[in-house]
Amino acid sequence: MSERRLGGVLSFVNEPLDTWVGETPNSRQPAIDGTPIRALLPINPKLVPRSPLFDKPISVDDSLAYLRSLIGGPSADELREGRIGLLFCASCLDSSCGTLLAGDLAFDHGVARWMNIGFEEEHFWSMKRIGWGPFKRNVTDQPPAEWWTPQPFDPPIVIEFDEAQYRAAVASEIDRTQKLKEST
Repeated sequence: MSERRLGGVLSFVNEPLDTWVGETPNSRQPAIDGTPIRALLPINPKLVPRSPLFDKPISVDDSLAYLRSLIGGPSADELREGRIGLLFCASCLDSSCGTLLAGDLAFDHGVARWMNIGFEEEHFWSMKRIGWGPFKRNVTDQPPAEWWTPQPFDPPIVIEFDEAQYRAAVASEIDRTQKLKEST
């Protein structure tokens, strides 16, 4: 089956975060031409995975690690070489519950490319979390990169961006997030 190609201008857009209680910040989502990427992918609408970015100073160090991974820095999660986390559980906003949309990141010939996009299958919990109770990791014999197995969408999806515009959009979001950190 042939792959599905998407592309356009990368940006980060505000969305209400309705999974939180109390004063609700806006979640900032990676978008293509203003449309959040999850709306362009074959994802169950009830799942609503999100990025770990906010419009307020919440988890700023995690946000910065996520953004740096988008431009080739170390992955914010223990994934296989070349893979980065793109979206996470809307409640946890990280991969701790086993919900992780990931893809391979590549830069070549002026193009930034996300490939082999799909949810990762986790292999590191001896039992699933119930409510807000703790998880228990059971992976003493596996290296971290083996905790996840890529499960790309079928047909495969490739998202391409102009590399200069992509890097500028991520750098701008890093600057915005860094200013949030400095404001606290």
